[in-house]
Amino acid sequence: MKVSLFVPCIMNHLMPESAYSILNIFKKCNIDFSIEKDQLCCGQPGYNMGYCEHSIPFARKFIDLYSKNECDYIVVPSGSCAAMIKHNYPKLFPGENLEWLTAKVVEFNSFMHDNKFYLKLDMKYKGAIFYHKSCHLLNEMNIDREPKEMLGSIKGLRLIEALTHQNTCCGFGGAFSASFGELSTEVGIAKLEFIMENKLKDIVAGDSGCIMHLKSVAMARGYKLNFYYIADFLDLCSN
Repeated sequence: MKVSLFVPCIMNHLMPESAYSILNIFKKCNIDFSIEKDQLCCGQPGYNMGYCEHSIPFARKFIDLYSKNECDYIVVPSGSCAAMIKHNYPKLFPGENLEWLTAKVVEFNSFMHDNKFYLKLDMKYKGAIFYHKSCHLLNEMNIDREPKEMLGSIKGLRLIEALTHQNTCCGFGGAFSASFGELSTEVGIAKLEFIMENKLKDIVAGDSGCIMHLKSVAMARGYKLNFYYIADFLDLCSN
């Protein structure tokens, strides 16, 4: 199996350590991987703000770049980026057959879970964590069971999550946080206060954008909490 890792913009520019955690995990699982050095943004920001034509050059670049890559999977560690590629690229190019691309693109949690690679990591952790269910991962990619089963396999770990009626957005929402900064912050504060009310301090999420946003809100408010993108946490817990 050969995989190519697509590194989303947030991870590339603001959380590069998470990309290295993914590479560490690939090495521990003996996964043959590569990274396209010419990769760019997937085009999601413009698309989500309604400027669909602005995202077309980015999508075209992605399609042309990976059409030459003979990998079995394109692993995308972002629910929102994976959804953009799998669901929206066909809308941008309605006359083009992109089934080869949508079949290759797989979100990181699904890739690790469905191929049972996480079972090779022999993970251990002592204590409880709160798992934040990211909106795009949950609602657009229908990924919920996979990250929880991976975290649940860690010896000594107690996994806590919000009930359905308690599960809320972190407030990031990509372009939403830029357009409605004050509201975005208030939503993030509410999420963090809910976690602290449950006497938890370690937070894991399956999307790096959520971690970036919640961590910045916590730092601004002086909350003493620990944040982990799921690959960082899996890498931390494994030998």
